[in-house]
Amino acid sequence: MSRDQKLYRVFIASPGDLAAERTAMRETVERLNSIFAKETVWRIELLAWEDTLPGAGRPQELINADLDKADLFIGCVWHRWGTLSGLDSKTGFEEEFDRAMNRRAETGSPQLWLFFKDIDASHRADPGEQLRRVLAFRDRVTATKELLYRSFSDTGMWREIISDFLSRQMIRLVTDKDNGQQPKRDRNEEPQTATTVSAREQVQLPVKFLPGTLVLGPNESPPRQLPVIVRDLIGQVRRTHETRKIAASEGQPFRIRAGTIDETGGIWVYWEDVSDEMQNAAARERADQRRRFRELALALRCEKAKNLPVINALDELVRVMLTVDDVAPIDVRDLAERIGHTLGISIRTVPDPVVVVCSRDLMEFALRTIFKGVAENRADGLRNLMISVRSSGMGSELTALVSVMGKNLVLPGILPDVAGDSDVSQSDLAILISKEIIRIHRGEIHAGPGIRGTEILISFRHA
Repeated sequence: MSRDQKLYRVFIASPGDLAAERTAMRETVERLNSIFAKETVWRIELLAWEDTLPGAGRPQELINADLDKADLFIGCVWHRWGTLSGLDSKTGFEEEFDRAMNRRAETGSPQLWLFFKDIDASHRADPGEQLRRVLAFRDRVTATKELLYRSFSDTGMWREIISDFLSRQMIRLVTDKDNGQQPKRDRNEEPQTATTVSAREQVQLPVKFLPGTLVLGPNESPPRQLPVIVRDLIGQVRRTHETRKIAASEGQPFRIRAGTIDETGGIWVYWEDVSDEMQNAAARERADQRRRFRELALALRCEKAKNLPVINALDELVRVMLTVDDVAPIDVRDLAERIGHTLGISIRTVPDPVVVVCSRDLMEFALRTIFKGVAENRADGLRNLMISVRSSGMGSELTALVSVMGKNLVLPGILPDVAGDSDVSQSDLAILISKEIIRIHRGEIHAGPGIRGTEILISFRHA
C-alpha cells in the first residue's frame, strides 16, 4: 500500500502566563514536521486549547476530548496555576494534568513531560495564591517521585530543550518499528507490511531527515568529516555517559548536544550552524548600544542646560554623539592622516585602503580624543609618538587596526585602568565615551608592550 501518514499527537498544557513558550512550541513542531515529512511517514500533531473547535457544553470538556487522543502530554508552569475549569475547585491545567495521569495509570499512555520555568527569589519571598499553588504542586511532584521534571530559565532555553526532546522522540519512532510509543491504529485500518530496520539503518536513517544529526552504535567511531568540536563532544559523552551540550560563541558557530541511548548503548549527537542567528543577535546588541548612546547624549544635553561646570564645554561632544546612526564607508588611513596632521603626530599606513562603514564624526572624535589623551598625559607630549594604520580580514569582516606607539604612554581608563572610586574629569569623560564609540563599532582598545615601547591598539569593524 502507499505510504500512510502516521501522527504522533502532542498535547501542550500550561496556564496563561506562558504564551511565548506556547508560540515557541508551535514553531518547533512546524520546523520538525517540515523536516520529517520529507523522508518518513511520521509527523507531529500539536493539540492545544487554541485549536479546539467551539461546541456546546463545558469548555474544558471539549479540550479534554483532544487531550484523550494525545500520545504525549507536555505540562509547563511558571507563576500562575490557571483559571477554574468548572470541575470542583480545579483549574484547567490541574484537570488536564490529573486526567493525563489517570489515563496513563490505566493504559500506559500518554507519556508525560513536565517543565517548570524558574521563579526569581523576589516572587518566592512574597507569592500570591496562584504561585503558592504552583510551588505546592512542584513540592508534591518532587516528594512522590512519580515524574521527573525539567526546569528552564527563559524562552530560548525552553526552545532548545523541547526541540532536543522532540527530535530524539521522532528519531525513536522512525528507527524503532515497535517501541511502544506509536499511536494505535484503528482496528479497521489495514496493517502495515512489516519491515526490519537493521542496526546499521538505525544509525544512518536520522541523517536523512534531520541534517546535523547522527546516531552511533556502541563501538562505532564518528565520521572524520564531522567538525572537530562535534567529535570531541562525542568522546566526552562516551567517557562520562552524561548528556552534554556546547553553546555557540565567537569563532565557534555550532550549537551542539549529545547524549547516550539507553536502549542500544550508543550515542546521539545533534549540531547546527547558528552563524546567522549569532550575527542577528550581535546586530540587535549593536542597535541597543546605539540607542543607549543616543540616550546618553540627550542626558548630557539636559545636564549642560543646568550649567554643571564639568559639562559646559561638551557642546561639540553632544552634537557628535547624536550622529551615531549616520554611517558611511570611510578610509581609516585618510581619517588618521588628517588627525595626525592636525596634531603633529607621525602617521604610518599600509598602501591598500582600509575601508570601514562607520560614523565618520564619531570615529574621528574617538581617535582624536585618544591621541590627545595620550599626549596630555605624557611628559614628552606629542614628541616621538607614532600612529600606524593597518587591517586584518576581508570584506564584511575587515578589521581596522590603529596603533599609538611610544614610550611612557598613559591613557586614563585604559592604561592604567581608572580606579572605581576616582572622580571623572571632563577629559576622562571624553575618553570613556570614546571607548563606548569603539565598542559600538565592534571594537576594543588594548594596551601592552610594542616595538617602540608601549602600544595602545584600537580595533574596530563595520558598525
